[in-house]
Amino acid sequence: MFLYLKFDIKMKKGILISFLMLGISVGIFAQNGQPTQKQGPPLERKAQRNKFTPEERAEVHTKRMQASVGLSKEQYQKVLSINLEQEKKRDALRATKKVERQSSHEKMRGEHEAMRIKYESVLTPEQMNKLRAEEDKRRGEMIGEKKRRNDKRK
Repeated sequence: MFLYLKFDIKMKKGILISFLMLGISVGIFAQNGQPTQKQGPPLERKAQRNKFTPEERAEVHTKRMQASVGLSKEQYQKVLSINLEQEKKRDALRATKKVERQSSHEKMRGEHEAMRIKYESVLTPEQMNKLRAEEDKRRGEMIGEKKRRNDKRK
């Protein structure tokens, strides 16, 4: 009976060790998979997208569609023209949004300066200095928060 218990304990240890080794090996091989398409921070992906012309992006998109859907040569040419038209529209839209964003920032800066002038007519110089110090502190916190978020993405 005592011999049976020793064998049982050795067997349990052996089974436990083999399962642990199996789990570790599966975990190691599972990490060696192919990387997903969306690797890197969003800003890097955006920079990579902007490296290509609309024609190149349309061609890549059409080739992907040809591989997945199985387009004929005639369909390929038609889909390519559709994708090219769409990419050109996207570029134009991105350009207008960039201009709009810049103009809205300039407008907001002007409104902020007008508000500051109104504050100066109401507040004492000491109060204005405190207000500027508080704004600078908040601006520094916002910049620190942006850096922290960007560091998380990397």
